[in-house]
Formats: sequence, structure tokens, C-alpha cells
Amino acid sequence: MKTAVVDYWFNGDIRGERELVKYVKEATMTIKIGVDMLDHEEIIREIGAAVGRGVVVQLFIDFKKACDEGHAWVKELLEAGVKVCHSTEKFEWKAAIFDNQILVQGSQSWTKSEVQEFNMDYTIVQTGSIVSAFEYQFDKMWKAASKKVTKRARTAAKTDLSDSEESSEMEPGKKRKLGKITCFPTTLPFLEMMGL
Repeated sequence: MKTAVVDYWFNGDIRGERELVKYVKEATMTIKIGVDMLDHEEIIREIGAAVGRGVVVQLFIDFKKACDEGHAWVKELLEAGVKVCHSTEKFEWKAAIFDNQILVQGSQSWTKSEVQEFNMDYTIVQTGSIVSAFEYQFDKMWKAASKKVTKRARTAAKTDLSDSEESSEMEPGKKRKLGKITCFPTTLPFLEMMGL
């Protein structure tokens, strides 16, 4: 199947805001979103409603931007049942895949101010083979994030020593170097631990 552009809009086009909400409302199986920031109340509400009707929703977000703006919306989505991963690196991927059929991507963040602002940020809606390519990349990132956390948890369980024991692998006073993790799952206990 060839890739086809089925729609597009620039920031400030109110139709774009309605279309994003429409795609969320019409999803029946999966919604996979990767955005730097998401604080658009209607979209957040509809994502929660999608989970309520059995749609599996996975969301990648930029950790730093989410911290700068507060985590109330992340907590709301987690409580609704959305699976969330944070990226600790700058996250510029602004795309969503609906039911393995529709790709919405562009330079526009999913914030109320960004959607309504007049500038050259754009969004393109596509169908066809490009959807599979984006979904493959999304699934690869998601699996890598989950795998790293699982691997770290197993490693921590193996190296968990009581206060009286010392690790023979480490010299006293040396800090263990941890590999850089760029994406990791986010949970409500994690947000509480971070004081958010």
C-alpha cells in the first residue's frame, strides 16, 4: 500500500484541534503517542475515555518538559490506565498512530497554546506503509525502555546486599557507574517518589 496524505493543517487552524480529538475518539484498538508535551485538556480527557472503552494507549513524553510544566496531567493519564514512558533526552518526536492505520505527525506540540498559536508548525495525517514504519520505531523504543528497566530490576535484585555485607566486585568508596537510560516507564509510585 502506498503512503497517502489524507489531511494537513497549520497551527491556528481550529480544524486541527477538532481532528486530533476526533482521531482519539474514533480509535478502537490502540493509540500510540510520542510528544514532547501534552497539556490539552480535551485531548487528555478523550485519551482517558479511550482507555475506558478498552483502547490500549501508550504515551512517550519528554521528562524535562513534563517536569517544567507539572505532572498533574501525567498523573491523570496514569490513573486512567494510560501506559506512559518518559524520555530523559530531548524528545522531539511529535506523532500519534491510531489503530495501526493512521499517522498524525508534524512539528506541532499537543498543548492548547501550541494548537491555537499562529505559526508555521504543521501536522500531516497519513495512511499507508509509512504508518507501519512509524509504528515499528515506536514499538522498538517502547520495548527498549521496558527491557532496560526489567534488566536493571533484575541486576538490582542480584546485587541487593544487606547492610553487613559488602560487594566483592566494588572497592569501598567507589560509586557504581550506571548505563545511561534515555527512556523508562513511568508509574504513579515513581511520580510520588519524585515528589510530583
